Amino acid sequence: MDSSFSVSPADFTIADFASHDAAVDAATLLTALYWAESQSLLAQLVEKQPYLTRSEARWRKSLLEMIARSRHFGDDLMAAMAKLPGPRLVETHQYSAETVAAVDWAFLSLDFLLPRLIASKQNLLAMYESALSQLTGGPVALTEMLRRHIGAHQSDLQLLTDGPAPVKHV
Repeated sequence: MDSSFSVSPADFTIADFASHDAAVDAATLLTALYWAESQSLLAQLVEKQPYLTRSEARWRKSLLEMIARSRHFGDDLMAAMAKLPGPRLVETHQYSAETVAAVDWAFLSLDFLLPRLIASKQNLLAMYESALSQLTGGPVALTEMLRRHIGAHQSDLQLLTDGPAPVKHV
């Protein structure tokens, strides 16, 4: 996994915020983003895989990369939240096992999932952009992390919209 996305403990401190209240507000925003990441449709594909026909198999690698990136972003958000004051609203990195168990992904086609994945990604992207706009004056390391996440989500959305490149057979 690309470590350039990670937030290290040295990246920012509470003192980098304008006030203690601003740091608490940032913790609240990050918690909301964490839950959005962990409850997104993409996160629900972590343990289950949708049915992919032979012609749709080119999607498998892209979807697995998006799933891994989503989990990594959750880890980034958890690392950042651990440095901020306020109640610990999230203690462990958990994905919604109940939701995952409720759907048998093997019976859902990519044609069915794709519009829902796009909508889920658009909602997540809107949440990130809103959080970034609310963090004005926050630590540069934190806003940079959110910008990287936004860039990756935009790329994922483009891929979901356009589709991956066709597999070349040799």
